[in-house]
Amino acid sequence: MSQEIKKQTEICNQGNSHSLANYPYTVGNAKFKTLSETYLQRAFLNLLTTLKDNHLVIAPLPLFMSHKKEINAHKKQHIFNIEPDWYIIYLGVQLIVEVDGLSHLNKSPQEEQDRLLPFDLNGVHILRIDSPEGDLTHDELREWARTKVENVIEYIRHKFVISGGRIR
Repeated sequence: MSQEIKKQTEICNQGNSHSLANYPYTVGNAKFKTLSETYLQRAFLNLLTTLKDNHLVIAPLPLFMSHKKEINAHKKQHIFNIEPDWYIIYLGVQLIVEVDGLSHLNKSPQEEQDRLLPFDLNGVHILRIDSPEGDLTHDELREWARTKVENVIEYIRHKFVISGGRIR
């Protein structure tokens, strides 16, 4: 019985968008492809603890689906999966955060942007972050992540002010 319960609690959509993808890292129950993503997740969790603001919602590697239309240039057909690195809602602003690094090298910027077109068409903001370069220490990665998360929140606050400071 306890094994059955354990198996059921391990089933989720997070980190399961691509059958061939490898998610070797975890932070809590969330899976990640790269070490830098784990540092960003920890920084987001630290932000949740620091802000203590119920307006902030963070979803790492959520699974979304959409239907391909002629406007989409990517090769996928019909219904396709979209797995952004993070989906964040704060102050009524919806944001997709994508960390661009080695997993994006074989894709053109147009393919990468086109994959997120359903979000763009629905008014969801998209923010791309360059992954850290070089062999960074633990402290350097933690500082990189903290700075990037602060930039994400400032970006959202700026969009909130532009919208007239109204939560939808």
